[in-house]
Amino acid sequence: MSSKKPLVFKGVAHGPGSMSRKHPADLSTGELVALEGSALNGIPIHIEHDTSQAPVGNVLASYEGSRGELRVIGQVTDENVSKQILNGTMRGLSLGTDCVQTMDGNVLSRSQRELSICEEGRRTGTWITDINNQTVHTVSCFSKNASDNMVTKESFDETKKLADERASELAAARAQLEAYQARDRSKLKSYQADMTSLVEELSASADVESKPHFDAMLDWSRSASERPNLASQMQLGTVIHACASKLKRVREDASVGSATADQLAAASKENENLKADNVSKDRRIGELSTSLKELQENSEKMQQQLQQAGALAEKFDFSKASSREEGVAAETAEAGVIVKTENASKALASQPLAPSPADALMAFVNSSSGMASARFTPSSSNHALLGSTASSDASLVSALM
Repeated sequence: MSSKKPLVFKGVAHGPGSMSRKHPADLSTGELVALEGSALNGIPIHIEHDTSQAPVGNVLASYEGSRGELRVIGQVTDENVSKQILNGTMRGLSLGTDCVQTMDGNVLSRSQRELSICEEGRRTGTWITDINNQTVHTVSCFSKNASDNMVTKESFDETKKLADERASELAAARAQLEAYQARDRSKLKSYQADMTSLVEELSASADVESKPHFDAMLDWSRSASERPNLASQMQLGTVIHACASKLKRVREDASVGSATADQLAAASKENENLKADNVSKDRRIGELSTSLKELQENSEKMQQQLQQAGALAEKFDFSKASSREEGVAAETAEAGVIVKTENASKALASQPLAPSPADALMAFVNSSSGMASARFTPSSSNHALLGSTASSDASLVSALM
């Protein structure tokens, strides 16, 4: 590599487009139009398509020639290659086209990866024509049967027909290209919000040295759909949008997972509370069952004692649920005592309590019958059981004294 001024050249990288391709890498008229302007700017220049070696220069611009050919302007910075170009040993040009094909041979896409300088290009007429603004290659065609400076009507009509066909092809290609570009720009614009959001998030956490790069990328994300070289913008925009969409989906999945975890925790807590409540209820049921059992045993013992004392008129079978709960069942006789299986508390509450011996005695003494008065109160006949003679006080208290 030399520090001398680069060698600048002009040349034909691809001949005029054709409706039929001799090779899958050959370009149509529309594809050639798409390479005008800055489409090839910056692509490297190699020797004989040997991309394993360092580039010897790069393309500066591309434009359409007068015959519809693709012309390029490039610079060579390698001194040895410059010498070969100057002495005429390396004057051919070859456009390196990358073709992506299906299994049956159909081409899916064509893209230009590099331009090579060679001894002679495969495509006809692809030569370096100018070196440092000096023409070094021209093509002149003469017919020995045609007179100098003479144009026949037949040749004029043929040339005009060819020009009209080329103009029609060019107009159709440009219309198709504009439609494709409008579609891609619209799609790229729809990516803008997600791309800008992602770059802003990354920029917020960037260090001081990296922040200018993120700021530049942020400016790009806001105007990518309006920039030239749409193919490059679309590639970069598609990748960044895919990253932003992936990050958004991951965060949404994480949010759903967090909500599910909260629901699971709440359900587990409620389940634990229900289990504790059931345990408490089971323990309370056990306590009540024990109390009811003791109450039944005590009721049976009391009933047995009342039966032995002869104070039991009706007997209840407390082993049967009907004696402990509401409901009426059949009566049975047992040793002269009526055995009922109806609710004991209801039956006992509906009948009067048996009088005690003290209540019966007081009722007899205080009765107004003559027998009671003669036996227990003072009398003049000396037949009284209590007291001796009649006195002014005929009460039972006076008789006892």
